[in-house]
Amino acid sequence: MSIWTTLRKTFAPERKSLASPDAALVEVFGAEATTTGIVVSTSAALRVPAVANAIQLISEAVASLDVTVKRIEGQTEIDVPEHPVLALLRDEANDWMTGFELIRQIVRDALMSDAGGLAWVNRVNGEVREIIRYRPSFLQFDLDLGRGVQEDERAAPVMG
Repeated sequence: MSIWTTLRKTFAPERKSLASPDAALVEVFGAEATTTGIVVSTSAALRVPAVANAIQLISEAVASLDVTVKRIEGQTEIDVPEHPVLALLRDEANDWMTGFELIRQIVRDALMSDAGGLAWVNRVNGEVREIIRYRPSFLQFDLDLGRGVQEDERAAPVMG
């Protein structure tokens, strides 16, 4: 055996496969192992027709419900029919998305992610102009379990 063969075998790079990923690879791709040890990612679950159809059915059903805006005072919920956000949720949320599409997509995000669905209300001089859905990969938040407070921050875009 030549010295090059020995060196190549000694210093060979570690080879990994996605066919049987270790814990580090599973974490990188955001998948979680089930109780059986089988890893199921969101994208893999969505390839199952029953899962994809369930998410579509639930999100479209929720988006088709009548939208109301309420103000909470103490223990009482009060309807606010003149709230400026209500018109956006019922008609056009922004230039490229209807209120139905916005709600449907936020519910879809919530069903597929622990972070839920997130949107930003754009105000100009205090006047509500549009509601923009954040793609889950563009926003992250930390939840303080002690206080139950959600602190959000804009994150650098993630590939995808």
